[in-house]
Amino acid sequence: MPIIANVAVGSTDNTTATTAPVNTSGASLLVLALASYQGVALPTISDSKGNVWISLTTYELAGDTRSKFYYVRNPIVGSGHTFTAALGSSFPAIAVLAWSDIAQTPPFDVENGGSATAAVSLATGSVTPKDNNVLVVAAVCSQATNGDNVAIDNGFVITNTIAGVGGQCYGVSLAYRKQRTAAAVNPIWSWTSSSNAAVSIATFYTSPARIWFKKA
Repeated sequence: MPIIANVAVGSTDNTTATTAPVNTSGASLLVLALASYQGVALPTISDSKGNVWISLTTYELAGDTRSKFYYVRNPIVGSGHTFTAALGSSFPAIAVLAWSDIAQTPPFDVENGGSATAAVSLATGSVTPKDNNVLVVAAVCSQATNGDNVAIDNGFVITNTIAGVGGQCYGVSLAYRKQRTAAAVNPIWSWTSSSNAAVSIATFYTSPARIWFKKA
């Protein structure tokens, strides 16, 4: 199984969220899903191994939640690995996936996302990978992402769900799928209680993959 480790945490003080330590030895990709408050700057993302995180697009709902992926290719890994999001009044929550079966150059392929008000389900938006055998990750960020029957279709597997807690953090759920054929995918997240929400989806090339060029 290419999953090396997964971990998630929500802030208890609306400022800092730091995960428990995990062993990421053998991982060639780290992916972090951030849920936070849209009304302030983005929290700083860091980890205990000193990796440099690359950010993808922010998908957000004005005055409410936002969803954003970060990643590291060829990371520094090992035991006791922790991950942190920090900024006052950002209400952060993070979920992290460490994966082993990733092409190093380039790892990132395509992304999409969106947001909705007072919803009980939300599609991530369609992505079409440019190769077969890609890793697809999807995240939902909301106040309702609290174990409230959170689900996702299209064969995705949820690795972590963190409860949204008033005055402390937004909720986040992270899921993945190993997609064998280069076809469009547009999973739908769902939950029970109506809530504002933002979602993200991104794909990464696994090995073997196209390293030196991209198809038209």
